[in-house]
Amino acid sequence: MDEKALSNATAYHCKRSWTRKKTWATAFLGLSGILLLGRDALLRGLVPRLVVPSHQSQFAAIAVPSNNSALDFDWDALPPSRDLVYVPCLDKFQCARLLLPMDWTAPEEHWLDHEVAIAIIRQPANISILDPRYGGEVYLNPGGPGVQGISFLSGGWNANLSSAINGNEPDGKVFDFVSLDPRGVGLSTPRISCFEDPMARQLWHQLGSVYDGIDVSDGLFDQLWARTLSLRKVCDPGNSTSKALALSTVTTPFVARDLLAMVERSGREREKRANEALAREQGPHGTAVIPQRIRYEPGNELLQVSATGAFLGGTFASLYPDRVGRMIVDGCGDWVDNASGEFHGFLVDTDKAWRGFFNLCHDAGPEKCALYDERGPGFMQQAIHDVLNDLETNPVVVSEEGILFPEVFSRKDLVRAVFGSLYRPYRSQNWIKLAETLAALVNGTITPAVVFHPFGHHSEQ
Repeated sequence: MDEKALSNATAYHCKRSWTRKKTWATAFLGLSGILLLGRDALLRGLVPRLVVPSHQSQFAAIAVPSNNSALDFDWDALPPSRDLVYVPCLDKFQCARLLLPMDWTAPEEHWLDHEVAIAIIRQPANISILDPRYGGEVYLNPGGPGVQGISFLSGGWNANLSSAINGNEPDGKVFDFVSLDPRGVGLSTPRISCFEDPMARQLWHQLGSVYDGIDVSDGLFDQLWARTLSLRKVCDPGNSTSKALALSTVTTPFVARDLLAMVERSGREREKRANEALAREQGPHGTAVIPQRIRYEPGNELLQVSATGAFLGGTFASLYPDRVGRMIVDGCGDWVDNASGEFHGFLVDTDKAWRGFFNLCHDAGPEKCALYDERGPGFMQQAIHDVLNDLETNPVVVSEEGILFPEVFSRKDLVRAVFGSLYRPYRSQNWIKLAETLAALVNGTITPAVVFHPFGHHSEQ
């Protein structure tokens, strides 16, 4: 991939179409069924992609449950290096900080003028690198945007990842697992945050929770649009050329280029490790050489990756198709639409998924779906439309003995819960819990335990 092509890809990815805001209003309000768009989804769609949260990000906070915090290791005390140098950390892991050019499109002689230090973590395979079962490295790309790969790999899902990817057969492959905090995020430096401190960021997001969904009124849409545009002022680098450069290079194509450099450095480090292991086994007078399968092949190293960051995985495969070994992407999408900033395809199947909820509920029957109505899915959906219309003017007060104060459950809360459940319907019994909540609203038997189940992607913890 030459510099010009990367520059064009970066520019295309960063293209912001700040066109007339009514285009957005038409796209969102023109859904054939109920508008299922919560505040968080709106902000994720409209915030300029330059704005990459730091390790205190609202997204990083929900990344993984962790009993082994990445912050228990003093990353700032680990010297960054242009070679991949790992040190033991966090019990069974190895950590490194890799120096890479900040601007890959700059002439190569200027690559060292400005650099980023990428925080990397590796869980080594539990077998020798010389073992025929050793399968190399599998990269676990973080998603988000803004999720820390360090926490992802070292956190509570580590055991599940290992059992899912490593072979269970006696001769099955066993891998090193590698992840990173992408440039600008978390433990990689320079860290990018448009707010003075984590408290200011959290307060800004909390203050935004007072807004209802954008379908409530044109005036409210205008307020939300203006509020979102205000982030550009917060992130304005002003006269700081270094901050401007850092912001302009926090893009998915640059992260993909970082991954390519990491794969090359990893190949070199792998061969060094293999030679050291061979020397330990045969002593100083041995004549054996390391197997061809683990030798470093400059320019031919392949990326093996499981990409929870689907857009990052898709971008890498698009830019460097000949450098992909095996890739598992946990989501699919229209990458051109995603890169353009228009997001025309984001809600294409939302109504279809919403109708699917009622169809599956009816198929499951009354024993498995609390909202079941023998008359059919259409009657069930109409009942929820009636509830939504009623909540518009008559929010439900939820209170019972033992809670500190009553809560108000509004149409906004229900729309947000529904939208969250559509994001990940089968996780943590989201649709089962949603059916219970909807049935309680229809029957007038709502309780705090039923209402405030954390649906959808917010329930990953």
